[in-house]
Amino acid sequence: MECLPLEGAARMSILSAEWREYWRTIPALVFDDPRLLCRSLHSDDICNTLLQHNGPIVKFVLIIPYIHLTSAAPLILFISTNDLKEFTVIKKMGDLLELPSYIFSCANLTKLTLGRCKFNLPRSFSGFQHLVSIDFENVACLDLGSFVAKCPLLEKLSLRDIELGSNTFKLDFNMPKLKYLNMSGMLFDSINLDGCQGILSISVSLQKFLNLDENNGTKELIKFLERHSRVESLCFNKYFIKFLVKGGALSRFPATFIHVKDLQLTSIDSYFELSFALGVIQRCPNVERLRLDFFVCFEYHA
Repeated sequence: MECLPLEGAARMSILSAEWREYWRTIPALVFDDPRLLCRSLHSDDICNTLLQHNGPIVKFVLIIPYIHLTSAAPLILFISTNDLKEFTVIKKMGDLLELPSYIFSCANLTKLTLGRCKFNLPRSFSGFQHLVSIDFENVACLDLGSFVAKCPLLEKLSLRDIELGSNTFKLDFNMPKLKYLNMSGMLFDSINLDGCQGILSISVSLQKFLNLDENNGTKELIKFLERHSRVESLCFNKYFIKFLVKGGALSRFPATFIHVKDLQLTSIDSYFELSFALGVIQRCPNVERLRLDFFVCFEYHA
């Protein structure tokens, strides 16, 4: 029954008392069907489902396709009292959904995925000691650097189009287990990855061009790559490639990235960027997957 969509599992529960009892104890609640949600968010079916649930809720997923849900407080208050390990709330459109502080009481959380949400970090928050994955997109948080630093077992960190108030933030943490780092559409004042020597994949995308003296965090990331050649996956796109080209980063990269098997260089739109891309490819002799995307066509005359 756990393998069925939630609506299908509910229908199956009427076939027998045994299945009905099992339906009430399903540890994973996934509300991701747009047709079901269109009705449920108006009729409080989600709240009724939670009230009928008996037992731990290990996984909770809520995909909000429309804009009429403005508060998730009642839902989160209920599930925060369970042994929650995976929490996903993604709002597809409209204003950001404000998350209450209850979510920070889920001490056993291992996976946190948020889309179009906002939250304030409670002063009493001591960290998620078991969290291994953070995936944020269009999330607003003024204390994001502090939040990330209090999750010492993180293996995956994905931050895309984050609203930080001041537009920049500092990343300075010691996470030896961090393996996957994805940063897109945001600026950071400084970044210290010296305590993250286990990183295997790095993906960086900037949404605007930076002068060399405009963003220390990006330069610090380049310095990390200069010293750390054990990365297995590299993805540079949009204006980050322009920044690397202007800064002459290629000459400071390691002679070879012998461990890189997956290489992506996108939004290339000039001969200089193409030359940079070829130089990076030459430094990755063991690459197995290569992706080159050209933003516009360009001509080169010898």
